[in-house]
Amino acid sequence: MENPMRAIAIIIGFISVLASACVIETSDGPRGQVVASGNDGGTVLIDRATIDTGATMTQVPGDGIGVFVEYAAGGLWHVWWTCDSNKTHQTCEYSLTAHVTGGARDLVGEGLLGKNLTALSDGFIATSTTDVQAHGLTFRTNAGATLSLSANIAGIRDTNFLFFVQDNKVVGGSEADFANPMSLTGRTP
Repeated sequence: MENPMRAIAIIIGFISVLASACVIETSDGPRGQVVASGNDGGTVLIDRATIDTGATMTQVPGDGIGVFVEYAAGGLWHVWWTCDSNKTHQTCEYSLTAHVTGGARDLVGEGLLGKNLTALSDGFIATSTTDVQAHGLTFRTNAGATLSLSANIAGIRDTNFLFFVQDNKVVGGSEADFANPMSLTGRTP
């Protein structure tokens, strides 16, 4: 990373998002686990989850770092992200890659320039420099399709900033040991 202070700002941003109402809860829903090697002998990471169909989240753009994933019945997805620029006076360099079983269609960017959104045969790549606005996109998939999402900020490949709703609770942040990529499926197709 070019700027060590930026890494500190990103960590502070993760904490500020958690402090602004994101809570981790356990779920009875299906989850997968993978083991990531580390100096401590390994960390169990969650690599898939079921998210509540029709649930939405709010975050004030500029007040916290986060990638937010929402799913509506019939295969309508909304993925959007914010930065903590109001606190850090820095921007967030986002890069997201998604793959979807059966492919993604009808991609509509939110605050993204055409060069920042690339359609793939089975998903998309989205990039942005985000500060006090929200960026994101909506897209359609087959009902019940699984979204595999990989995200990084400033080259840091981490899912500590991934959030979604599960069992009526916002799940995510640094309290969640998510794998990267993370696979998400709506509870109701």
